[in-house]
Amino acid sequence: MFIRLMKENGLEKYNFHFHTLRHTYGTMLFEMQENPKIIQMLMGHRNVTTTIQTYNSVDRSFFKRATDKLEQQFKKF
Repeated sequence: MFIRLMKENGLEKYNFHFHTLRHTYGTMLFEMQENPKIIQMLMGHRNVTTTIQTYNSVDRSFFKRATDKLEQQFKKF
């Protein structure tokens, strides 16, 4: 069904699979800072470690966000 949808809409040239959508779904939930246990349950993983290791991508913006939060904590002192 997915392959047919891709072909009918001229998307097969992008060479992504149904699992790509699943990966995007999980990654977006992490980027929205959803609780990893919730993501685990939504994705049907038995172990939260699988969810975190597979779907928790890190880009540079996360480093900045983390260091900015830490900086704000130090300013309180």
